[in-house]
Amino acid sequence: MEKIPPYGILSHRWEEEEVTFQEMQFDEARQDKKGFQKIRMCCQKGKNDNLGYIWVDTCCIDKTSSSEFQEAINSMFHWYQKADKCYTYLSDVDINWRDNLGSSSQSFSESVWFQRGWTLQELIAPTEVCFFDQRWRTLGDKQSLKHEISAATGISLSILEGKSRLQDISVAEKMSWASRRITKRVEDRAYSLLGLFDVNMPMLYGEGKKALRRGQESVTARARKRYGEGKKAFRRLQEEIITQSEDHTLFAWYGIRIEQPGMLTLEPDNFALCQNITNVAERERRYPYSVTSRGLSITLSLKPWTVDTYLAVIKCNIKPTSGRNDDGCKRRMGIFLRKLNDDQYARVNVAGEEVVTTTSSEEGLSECRDVLVNVCQWELPFEEAVSIAEERMHGFRISSELLEHDSRGNRLFKIEGNLRTTLEKPEAMLGSRLCGIVGILDISEQRRKIKIITLGFDFDLNPVCFLAESSAILSVSNITSEQRHNGLSIFQRSPEYLLEWNEITSEGLALHN
Repeated sequence: MEKIPPYGILSHRWEEEEVTFQEMQFDEARQDKKGFQKIRMCCQKGKNDNLGYIWVDTCCIDKTSSSEFQEAINSMFHWYQKADKCYTYLSDVDINWRDNLGSSSQSFSESVWFQRGWTLQELIAPTEVCFFDQRWRTLGDKQSLKHEISAATGISLSILEGKSRLQDISVAEKMSWASRRITKRVEDRAYSLLGLFDVNMPMLYGEGKKALRRGQESVTARARKRYGEGKKAFRRLQEEIITQSEDHTLFAWYGIRIEQPGMLTLEPDNFALCQNITNVAERERRYPYSVTSRGLSITLSLKPWTVDTYLAVIKCNIKPTSGRNDDGCKRRMGIFLRKLNDDQYARVNVAGEEVVTTTSSEEGLSECRDVLVNVCQWELPFEEAVSIAEERMHGFRISSELLEHDSRGNRLFKIEGNLRTTLEKPEAMLGSRLCGIVGILDISEQRRKIKIITLGFDFDLNPVCFLAESSAILSVSNITSEQRHNGLSIFQRSPEYLLEWNEITSEGLALHN
């Protein structure tokens, strides 16, 4: 391969009267266009720096050739990275030499250039970036203006200074840099990030937001139909990232839409609050995951939260906001998944919370179980989505009318545990977020064969009732053969009725979910 000579490259915003590839070659009138002046001035700056070549995106790409255009989009980051110098033209910044540096810097950081999608990679990729105002007067370079640039973009100083490698930055943090940036075409919000994540994928203009998700793999025709056209680009990007990375911070975004309850989002803006989220160390155990026809297939540590709802711990850390984390515990993140059927789940929020933080030492985290789940990725009908998103309650309702009293009206039973009821009238008894026994009714003084009623929840927080002749069952989540033998009857929620527990009647005792 022939060695590429030193060259400079232009970074700018596309505006009126830009010069095209064809015009640059054959049209003498190009010199009358506004865009030609940018090219001429950039070439002059390059000449002053002893560079023999300048690359400009407006006139160096033949956009009539789909293959050349595809190659250019996928290679853009690399071309900016290899340039000896990047000349950044800010057409909306005009330095008044009577102003001091403070006012000049403020005008610089407010440039629309910092809000465009494509300019993110043009800022990060080159080692040397020089900024010029609308009259091509020098503003400074990436190093001298690093504090202003960091404040305007959210990009860490270590990246701007070249002290950190881009591949060591979490997916979520890089996505946060892209949040709130705009492009003329929706798909370009995804395509402008290809180099940032070191992925390649074909350009499919017309697919809109789904390109943002595409970096991940194809789904079935039914799933594609449910997503709808115009929402593919960002999804494809995320799918492509999944094929090359096991970074769970991709799932740490905020902004759930109930009709799209997947692990992947349609908007880079949903990562706006993820600047301080980091990936966990590689030494921690993790499982591969992929996109299939049933959604995102991934093994996560699940902790029961409410009925059919689990806290799924994702392998992310949260940077301390200041100083060291003195308690020595990493702040971890969890999202909520709701079970739809045997192995399929949907992402939901619980009590208004989408993402929760915990510590590795927090009580109850050890009770998580690693479970392979399939999280649906397609768009749901609104009515179905609303039903899935509804808050779930769990517990028992006990009727005191079925329990005997003596002649004076005194109760012939006693309650142990956290049964939140006086039994003077039917009242809900809610269980905790932990599986196991939540209450015991001792009715040994009554004239019945059954003496003990034990109530609790299994690991999935399904209600379980044990009716015993003598001692109480000590465990609900892990039933032993001996306990099954001692228990006169064991009643559990029927799998056929996932949202209700059938009525139980035994010698006049009735309990309802």
